[in-house]
Amino acid sequence: MSKRVEFIEWHETSRMRLVPDAYAFSEKRGWHWLQRVCLWILRKLRCQHYEEVVDVQRHVLHCESFMESIFRQNRSVQAVFNRKPTRLVIGSEDYEELMGSPEVRQYVALSGLDYHHGTTIQGLRLEIVPWMRGMVVLP
Repeated sequence: MSKRVEFIEWHETSRMRLVPDAYAFSEKRGWHWLQRVCLWILRKLRCQHYEEVVDVQRHVLHCESFMESIFRQNRSVQAVFNRKPTRLVIGSEDYEELMGSPEVRQYVALSGLDYHHGTTIQGLRLEIVPWMRGMVVLP
């Protein structure tokens, strides 16, 4: 059973959440009536405590073509790590399929593969791993 490398794209959203009681009623301590009065007064004075919550949503990339996958992974790595991606790691079978696609032939005709300084696609240094299936863009 072969597994494909799947690239997870994530989006972070930040929001503020109200913490209902930054102070909590303690059954073990005495003065229960005074604790209740103090908590009631704090609520009336709107002495709430807010904390920041970051929600992370993960999405598996399902792209129509290799080039679309490379573009989306490139954008996602730049957005998340704030660094420009430098490497594309790809399996040998996927590399063969990539080089046979008409998109790459059209793209190569525009900017070409730079064989003099190492193989690059979209400014990414290409590294082929024979025992891997799939591809991933790395910073």
